[in-house]
Order: sequence, then structure tokens, then C-alpha cells
Amino acid sequence: MRSLRILVGWTVASTLLISARAVADPVTPDPVAPGTESADTTVVAAAQSGLALNFSAASLNTVALLYPNQESQPPETIPIPEQTSDWRFIFQSQWWLPLRIKGSIEVGPTSTNMDIDLRTLIDDLKFIIEGGFEVTNDQWSFLVWGLYMNIGTDVTTDVPFLGTFDTSLGFKMTHVNMAVAYRVGDWPLEKGKTATMGLDLLAGLIVWDTDLEVSERFPAGFDPGIKEENSWVDLIIGGRILFDISDKFNASLRGEVGGFGIGSSSSLTWNVTVLAEYKFHPNWGLVAGYRYLDLDWEQGSGLDRIGYDWTIHGPIIGVNIHF
Repeated sequence: MRSLRILVGWTVASTLLISARAVADPVTPDPVAPGTESADTTVVAAAQSGLALNFSAASLNTVALLYPNQESQPPETIPIPEQTSDWRFIFQSQWWLPLRIKGSIEVGPTSTNMDIDLRTLIDDLKFIIEGGFEVTNDQWSFLVWGLYMNIGTDVTTDVPFLGTFDTSLGFKMTHVNMAVAYRVGDWPLEKGKTATMGLDLLAGLIVWDTDLEVSERFPAGFDPGIKEENSWVDLIIGGRILFDISDKFNASLRGEVGGFGIGSSSSLTWNVTVLAEYKFHPNWGLVAGYRYLDLDWEQGSGLDRIGYDWTIHGPIIGVNIHF
């Protein structure tokens, strides 16, 4: 490309120079007898009419000047690749089935303990939906993944100086993870094979929204009740490793960490996701994997303090649709 740009520059410069000299120094023919023609008269007429000046001739003269030992011929034309979009869209319809939700929800001095296993979750889970999409051109990727969970179950609450009491817990959580990923590089997994491993660095944010309702059944029918709604945003950084084994099979390992106590964000949140996909059709793939999510967030102090400290982990199954 650099040689081509130099050649084009020489061509344009030569054309302008020849044109300028032709205008500045017109050729004046010697007087001739009426009815007599000469070669000089023909050249002058051509120069005055401008027929002797054209881009192709200038190009030939330029090539002759640059390469005096070669025959004058037009430079080879190098085709410019057509700019086409290679962005792809992947719609992800997945179901995350938590094997366990464990941790605590602290409101003021009380602490509600959660230890929900798969059997309890199946019985008490009211609604769960999740999914996402990815837009990628292999160099840049934009990823969005969302989860909504609604649980109503019986747990226990510790109250200072009074003991532990049965508690009815209603908990709704919305979790939206948005990130931008940049491909650092791709490396072959085995010499002479098409399988590759790619590394992406990513950054983004997580939007959280929680709706908590606790009914603490104390002795003598005393039931103060607790209702809390909270929202916050966590900045995240991380990466993912992608394994393209074949046209039909690929896998990925993604991890990220965020929060860092910035503003109203969590003290720390992190998650790890392992996924494998089998493409039974060029546009359809079956997905299976595992996800582990950890959150530590709190705000306020004293009686106004509220905090979440829990983990969720379990298998993932779903379908990917490729466009």
C-alpha cells in the first residue's frame, strides 16, 4: 500500500507539472510557406488542443522516470477490499437452576438467615427468568445478561437478646449484567489443527434491584414486618477464555469482579461462569454450564442499616440462537 501511494503521488505530481509547463511555455512553430506542413506544426497543434496531455501518458512517463531500465507500462491495479460488516448476533435463552442460595439479610440489628437448597427452591420459587444476547465481530463484543427471581419461603431471623424466630421471607431480585469485551488474541490449541483459544478482556456494570419483605412472627403475635427496596450499580472488570474446538462445539470460561465500595455500590461482587455449546444447526446451539455468584452489599448504620451477604450457584441449561 505504501508503494502504491508513492506511485499515485508521483503520477499526480507529474501530471500537474507537465500541464503547468505546457501552459507556461507554449511551443511557437517556425514560419513555413503556405501550404507546407511539418512535423513541428502537427506537434504544436496537438499541444494547443490539449490532446497530448492526458493522465495515461503522464503515468507512462512517470513509470519511465522511476524505472528507466524497464519497459513503460501502466502500474498494476491493486484491488481495494470491499468493506463489509461481519457483526454477528447471539440470542441466549438460558435457565439457571440454583442448587443453593445461602447467606444473610441484615436489617437494623436483626439478621435473617437464608439456606435454601434445591428442593426448597423448587417448592418455594414463584418465578425465575433469565437470558441475554451478544453482538460480536470477534474483535469487539457487547454482552448483556439479565436475571429476575421471585422467592417466597420460610427462614429464621436472629433478634438480639430475644433469640431466633421463624420468619416468612418474600424476596425479588433483578440483576442485569452489561459488558464490553476486547479480543486480546487467538492461539491454536494444537499445531496443524483448527481449534483455537481466544482471550477477551471485559469491563462493564451490573444493575441490581431488590425488593425485600420480612414478616417476623415473634411470640404473643407481635409481627413488626420489614419492607425494603434498594437499587445500586456495580462497576465490573474481568475476562473470558473462549475455546473454539470445531464448527459444532465451543466452550468458554468467564470471570469478573466489581463493586469495590464505590459510592452506593457493593463492597464486593464476583461471579464465574463456565459454558459449553453444541451447535446442532448453523443457527441453533444447546448450552450447558455452571454459574457461581457472590454478593456483599450494605448501606446505612444502626437501625437504618441493611445488608445482603449471600451466594447463589447452580447449573445452567439453555439454547443459543445465532444470526
